[in-house]
Amino acid sequence: MSQSHPQRILVAVDFGDPSAAAVHVAGALARRYGAALFALHAESIEMPPYFTADQMARLEADRQAARTNAEGAVQAFVAAHTPAPAETVVADGVPADVILGMAWAFDLVVVGTHGRRGVRRWWLGSVAEAVVRSSPVPVLVVHAMPLEALAVFDTGSPRVAVTEPVPLVVRPWLESFGLVLAAQPVLIPDLSTCSRELLERGDMVLVSGGDVALAGPVSTRLASCQRPVLIVPGPVEVRAGRVS
Repeated sequence: MSQSHPQRILVAVDFGDPSAAAVHVAGALARRYGAALFALHAESIEMPPYFTADQMARLEADRQAARTNAEGAVQAFVAAHTPAPAETVVADGVPADVILGMAWAFDLVVVGTHGRRGVRRWWLGSVAEAVVRSSPVPVLVVHAMPLEALAVFDTGSPRVAVTEPVPLVVRPWLESFGLVLAAQPVLIPDLSTCSRELLERGDMVLVSGGDVALAGPVSTRLASCQRPVLIVPGPVEVRAGRVS
């Protein structure tokens, strides 16, 4: 984080329940930090190469109409889940690739996760996994959650679960949460042995990407936790050689 708080937040929208929770949390953080919020919806639309020129023209017209409809749907979805104003971005392409292509321009990326692939591989096969693996900026991963569990992000003082000693790369975020959100830290032991009950004493979990493997005991602990998890990546040269 190059400044004391995030100024630009990108949230991915796929219209599912985890996406709704992600929009709520992203909107709450944007409002409390005074950050600009961007809502992104992406899907891959391929044009068959064997179409004639007239068919391609009609298909392109249909695609433009679909884009316009998608923009309206994203705007309505975001408005239903956060009062924060948001700029809508609709893009063609594989969602994870689009998110990663845009991530460099943001301070925080927020994505929902369905968690359907089991605890041994928390994000296996999901957009969230691909984004966490390669994002150059922190990623906040949000499960579907009831509204009352998210309310603390709107006006309350969320408690942040973080390992002791606090990893160097996450300290600016912890300090920022304390200054802006009045968030109180919950110090926890090594993630590979920490219980779900201890993790969930916090309203969110803050971890270093270098400490997170997408398989193994840490992933198992995080997968069992129904709290938003913010993963802060390490230096680029570290991430190039390992999952972070």
